[in-house]
Amino acid sequence: MRLMLLVMSFIVFLMIGCKSDDLLLVSTLTTPPKKYEIPNIKTDKDLIKAYKSSVIKITEWQKWYNIQVSSNYFFYTNN
Repeated sequence: MRLMLLVMSFIVFLMIGCKSDDLLLVSTLTTPPKKYEIPNIKTDKDLIKAYKSSVIKITEWQKWYNIQVSSNYFFYTNN
């Protein structure tokens, strides 16, 4: 009797869990920033310029990702 009750409750919880998939909200992502393309580097000045532009592009990607997932990464405090 106890085993039958456990099996039936498991089946009920399983059905409720499967039914809850219909309640999820799905939204499309916005278009991501353009891909960073590595320029030809011939001098140290070109290297520094490419480094600066790569850091800017990484920041753009981080901002885009944080907006998509509603993250508060840049304003996080550990208090």
